[in-house]
Amino acid sequence: MARNKRAVHVLSPSQPRQELTVADTLRFPEVLPGFELPLAELFA
Repeated sequence: MARNKRAVHVLSPSQPRQELTVADTLRFPEVLPGFELPLAELFA
């Protein structure tokens, strides 16, 4: 991954690794139902 690339890697024991970008929304329905974080807000 390039150092200037804005991305989040999501690791879960039940799923393959996911790479989310600034265009995605981070969700954890199994852990925090209703939680949503648009990554554009995180990287703003």
